[in-house]
Amino acid sequence: MRIQIVMSLVGRLLYIFGIFTLVPFIYGVVFETAYWSFLITTGISFGLGGLLSYYGHESQSFSLRDGFLVVSATWILTVILGSLPFLLSGILTNVFDALFEATSGITATGATIINSVDDLPKTFVLWRGLMHWIGGMGIIVLILSFLKNLGADAAHMFNAEASVPKPGVVMPRIQSMATKLWRLYVAFTAICFVMLWVGGIEPFDALNYAFSIIATGGFAPTSAGTFIYEPSNYICFVFIFFMILAGGNFAVYYNVLQKGVRVLIDDFETRMYWLVIFIGISIIAISLALQSNINDPIQIFRDASF
Repeated sequence: MRIQIVMSLVGRLLYIFGIFTLVPFIYGVVFETAYWSFLITTGISFGLGGLLSYYGHESQSFSLRDGFLVVSATWILTVILGSLPFLLSGILTNVFDALFEATSGITATGATIINSVDDLPKTFVLWRGLMHWIGGMGIIVLILSFLKNLGADAAHMFNAEASVPKPGVVMPRIQSMATKLWRLYVAFTAICFVMLWVGGIEPFDALNYAFSIIATGGFAPTSAGTFIYEPSNYICFVFIFFMILAGGNFAVYYNVLQKGVRVLIDDFETRMYWLVIFIGISIIAISLALQSNINDPIQIFRDASF
């Protein structure tokens, strides 16, 4: 393990994370008020990234152990940096609460320490959704799509975080694939956002729901979560479709674009994923039909699927 190579890579990754923290700051300036905690976090990200890059050493060759350390260090540092806007602004005053919220966000877990999301400034609601979205595909996969000239050993970082169907096929073009995976990720997010917006959800809420759904997280832009959309079958089925889609392997979807839909049928992981979902929906639907007062088969199927 060569620590200077790890320092250089992590430093470059922090530059990119720092750029993301500018998004809620710009949103606040335009639509609410300037929350300087985000700009301060950007400065800290750039400063720390600069220090690590300065004392590090660039290389196109690094080991699997280096890759694992880069991934681990990046996750830890981004969680700490992700918590700073909450702390520096006073939205959360307890360090552990802020770290919990950031960890839940960036790992796309969705548990929250915030009692009332409705009372949060929208800038911070956006930051919660954006943390979900950044972490949903995997920070390292995102970074690989930005960083160039890492060499073939970039596969070690990819292997340390991502899941691919046939590593031997995609590793020689690892950075190209990382870029294509994120393009798919962005495309799915955009389509989900538009479909929710068309269904009547306000654009801001639709975007944050799309962030959470595509990341397979759980943060919602309102305290009521998705319950307020229960009367709309359209919105519920859009939720369901994209939750199932986002739960699949994006590398398989990438191969679908290259080789056709047949890839979905031939891929064992995808077949098992669909089978487990089908069995689960069937069992819950039968239970609802027998034990609840719901008589509408569409509602039974919808509720079971959700």
